[in-house]
Amino acid sequence: MNASFVLYFLTMEWSLVAIAANVTKSHVDHIQVRDDCIVMYFAHTKNDQEGINMSKPWHIYANPLEPSICPVTALGLNLFTIPQLPTGQQQQFPGRFQYKSFMKLFHKLIILYRDELVQL
Repeated sequence: MNASFVLYFLTMEWSLVAIAANVTKSHVDHIQVRDDCIVMYFAHTKNDQEGINMSKPWHIYANPLEPSICPVTALGLNLFTIPQLPTGQQQQFPGRFQYKSFMKLFHKLIILYRDELVQL
């Protein structure tokens, strides 16, 4: 089970307040590091199907107080676990059904840690 993929996907989706389709279609060259944050651009969103507002940046900040939910930490963990780093026009999450893969792994994690989640 690739828990780092699940963590990265979930923290990106949460941090960007984005729908899963935007996250799965994001490309590596849509990500920049600027000052103290990661900046991401979406080619299209639900409200911008033509990509007119692609110049609108979405900022993602580190969470040093809670590394378990830090998107920057999740990005690092994910990069260390993939065999070949994606570059340029490649999608961050290569493959055809990444949201399906995410949900399948996420459900496995929920079942695996069910008791701990119930306690929370």
